Amino acid sequence: MDESFDLAAVPGHIQEQLAPHLAELSRPPVPPFRPPPGLGEQAAACQAASLLTITSDGEQQRVFVHRWTATALAGRAAREPGQQLARAHRQAAAYWQWRVQAWPQDLAADVHDRLEARHHLLQAGDTEDAGQVTEQACSQLHTWGAWDQEASLIHDTLARLPAGSPRQAAWIHQLGIIAQDRGDYDEAARQYQRSLDIDERLGDQAGMAGSYHQLGVLAQARGDYDEAARQYQRALDIFERIGGQAGMASSYHQLGNVAYLRGDYDEAARQYQRSLDINERLGDQAGTAPIHHQLGMLAQVRGDYDEAARQYQRALDIFERLGDQAGMAGSYSQLGSLAYLRGDYDEAARQYQRALDISERIGDQAGTARSYHGLGLIVQHRGDYDEAARQYQRALDIFERLGDQAGMATSYSQLGNLEKDRGGPAAAAITWHVKALAIRLRLGSPQAQNNLRHLADYRSGTGPGPFTGILAHAAASPDLAEAITALLDQLDNTDDTTA
Repeated sequence: MDESFDLAAVPGHIQEQLAPHLAELSRPPVPPFRPPPGLGEQAAACQAASLLTITSDGEQQRVFVHRWTATALAGRAAREPGQQLARAHRQAAAYWQWRVQAWPQDLAADVHDRLEARHHLLQAGDTEDAGQVTEQACSQLHTWGAWDQEASLIHDTLARLPAGSPRQAAWIHQLGIIAQDRGDYDEAARQYQRSLDIDERLGDQAGMAGSYHQLGVLAQARGDYDEAARQYQRALDIFERIGGQAGMASSYHQLGNVAYLRGDYDEAARQYQRSLDINERLGDQAGTAPIHHQLGMLAQVRGDYDEAARQYQRALDIFERLGDQAGMAGSYSQLGSLAYLRGDYDEAARQYQRALDISERIGDQAGTARSYHGLGLIVQHRGDYDEAARQYQRALDIFERLGDQAGMATSYSQLGNLEKDRGGPAAAAITWHVKALAIRLRLGSPQAQNNLRHLADYRSGTGPGPFTGILAHAAASPDLAEAITALLDQLDNTDDTTA
């Protein structure tokens, strides 16, 4: 009922007509089961004999059966003919599933009730039904970032599946996603390949497409954008062929991310819109939120900060409603980046810290590194150069451990900027910018121009001779040093022409 509705303002005769209907709406849901005759008397007798405990929580009554009582009853039921114990477990599972569907409760209670249903279904030998309930519980656990509990349930489920079960591939695939979210890219690749091998053997096209897609996400995280695009396209080809709308939306989204990372913002916007159109048509909130986030990043890089803030907030509202911890951390981080660009450094620090708190709690290594980097920007601006260096190094250590090439380039570049701000040696700053530039040229990143500009300034300031010697040492490769020199010459010629 709309809380703004004032029942007292309704005429009395209408209130009388509404009263029985409102009473029915307010009545707690009733389980669709009839208790066996005499159950109340039997429960009272068991309570009197201390075989169980009955408590009352308001209008709701709770019954606690002592473990030894339950064990004795289960053993007795197992000895009776007609699979009475299995039927009892199925009835208990149906009750817990009914609670999820009908009882007014929060998501944590839903997960608890699904796990109770899972236990009873497994005891009844209904492995397939238990698997479906487990999948529902794991989906919510993953959204919360409860990856340890999710992984434990998956391993338990895999151990119960018969050899060669077609359901193995999906569970192994999810273990890969958990490993990737934790930053263990080698383990993620191993699990994705295991899942893919099973799906290819079974001819499961949708499963194969899912594995190709995740292998693309992994390649993207490592900075191999060509391989990422290739895997996304392989996935998209299958999704389009089988009519998998949700899969198509995910592929368009990721192809948009690759275009964004390469600096092709028009293509990125086109792919994001294709993905958004499908997700909105499907009513997929979990798919829509990341697109709003990416549209915010696109607006930010184009300098439209108001639109960026609007998109980030739209994404955050959805992530908070879903309880998506990793998504919330990403939104807080980008809101921090936006606040930093607008000069509101206190707000930027607050948002970066919110992102860091979540990322550390759920074990998101990449998110943790981005937060360290953001906090480093704040303290650098405030003149605390030692603390800035410490935060950048913490971020860099994680990026290097993950093999995140783009993240490493960002850290190298900022360490170069830091050397300039604190009046450090030109050779140190040049070395950091060369390391960042080498990666960004390999990735095809538009941010390579930033490093070229810094290096051009240093060449002008130190003189061509000294700069050439520093560059040769920093590049550690004559070919790279020669390529950078050619790019700097080209940049100088362009600047002269523009002037």
